[in-house]
Amino acid sequence: MKKPDENSGFAKSIREAGPYLGLGLQLAVTIVAMVFLGSWLDGKFDTGYLFTLLGGILGISIGIYNLIKTVNDLEKRRNDAQKNRILVLLIGLPLVSFISIVILYFLNYLNHQLFWSILWGFSISTLNLLLGLLNIKFGLDKSDKIFLVVVFGGLVFRLFLMLGLIIIALKILFVSLNSFIFTTFIYYFYYLMVEIFVLTLNKNIIIKTRQ
Repeated sequence: MKKPDENSGFAKSIREAGPYLGLGLQLAVTIVAMVFLGSWLDGKFDTGYLFTLLGGILGISIGIYNLIKTVNDLEKRRNDAQKNRILVLLIGLPLVSFISIVILYFLNYLNHQLFWSILWGFSISTLNLLLGLLNIKFGLDKSDKIFLVVVFGGLVFRLFLMLGLIIIALKILFVSLNSFIFTTFIYYFYYLMVEIFVLTLNKNIIIKTRQ
């Protein structure tokens, strides 16, 4: 009996993308853990939201540092063809997950409010990703200084835009608070990993062509 081809395109892409798939979850867990620790300290010392805020900032800093470091280490061991396959898989997974959610909704496994909460959370995070990819594309052929201004300036702008859209959604849309926030930030952290991967991939290509 013929064994499954372990080097087939899809199976190979899954294996290559494996190390990346846990990075978004690792980032989210780091931030959530630090926020909960800060919240516990606030409750113990009656300091309002001071330690919660500091915990969130520290968690984001540690998480993004580990994310960038891990992606850079992995990138050194990948060629361009492998990276392109991984990118397709990383972008495709959220779409597959959302299509699965739509199917569950039409099969009446999800109620109306939960479905729309997930839909809006997915939409806001995906809009943030698309704007991020446009930022990267616009800044690629610019000088390093302009590139940094475009990417990090765009990051700050998109952060405030997301916060504004989240506030608007919570005020005027028919969403469940917990489901909407959870979905928004799960996709946000996952897409952040995708953005860093795309950024690293494209900067490596530019460096190679300039050499």
